[in-house]
Amino acid sequence: MCLSFLMQLTAGTRGVPSRFSTVNYAGLLPTTMSSLPVWHFPPPAYSVSLVSSLALLIFSEFSSLYTGSALFKIAASLSFFTAGLSAASRKIDLLSLKLDDLSLPEIGVLAVVAGLGLSVLGDIFLIPTKEAYYNSEKKEDEGQSLWFRVGTGFFALAHVAYIIGFSTSTPLLEVTWEFFTPSMIVGFIICYALGPLQAEVSPDALIPVPRAMRGLVMSYCSVIIIMVASATATDLDPWRQRTAGAWLFMASDLFVAMDVYGKKKPVDIKKKGKAQEKSAGRDGWQPRALGWVLYFGAQLIIVGTLWA
Repeated sequence: MCLSFLMQLTAGTRGVPSRFSTVNYAGLLPTTMSSLPVWHFPPPAYSVSLVSSLALLIFSEFSSLYTGSALFKIAASLSFFTAGLSAASRKIDLLSLKLDDLSLPEIGVLAVVAGLGLSVLGDIFLIPTKEAYYNSEKKEDEGQSLWFRVGTGFFALAHVAYIIGFSTSTPLLEVTWEFFTPSMIVGFIICYALGPLQAEVSPDALIPVPRAMRGLVMSYCSVIIIMVASATATDLDPWRQRTAGAWLFMASDLFVAMDVYGKKKPVDIKKKGKAQEKSAGRDGWQPRALGWVLYFGAQLIIVGTLWA
């Protein structure tokens, strides 16, 4: 039912007056505040759908509801994907699409939408099994499972699509190459310091990736570093909306890696039962919730650039 509702939203936004096509907060501010940042977001229906699904996702984690966590995560993902699809339909006739007739900016729009769609698939494959969901000791095995590898692969492809989308949407002569290399360096330092890019993991690393997963994780980190550097170098928006979305995406990925591979504090079995009686929620739900806020916020910001 949720998917049907979202698809009706996608179909219904074509031809809607421009004041409902995007949310631009400049019009809500007094003229004396016109210098404040102006970001674009999808129409309220998409944003409300995403935020509501995210809130219910976090509540499900707080309440240790596996089915709710899975369904509301998918619902939130479909919200940003259908928002992107609707934005693309305003600029491109998707029903009679001919690749030969597309301009580079139009290819960029479709690439970003493809990245959103690949992200939905990644979200689905990264949903843990019910056993791993309720048993934190199975988390390490889950992080090396086939489903986790496939999900990571889909997200890597999503970042490649974003790189293509960002690169083709900005004329080559307008790319700020002086931002590209520094962004690469900063991204590398962050990922290396935390552990994902360390070939031999330091004992002090916050994210000690298992040896069997280091190749995949290092490759993934390399792709996302290029993605954030591409977003930063091709962002012509004075308020850097694309840049903010890309870096928030990278931050959310680090939260995922920390949740799956991060060091776990030793638990006193005698105290564990008493602690669970005093606290609610699935183990690690607070940092996981923060990671989801960063991730879905990043996707909402990125898809908002299509509504500019």
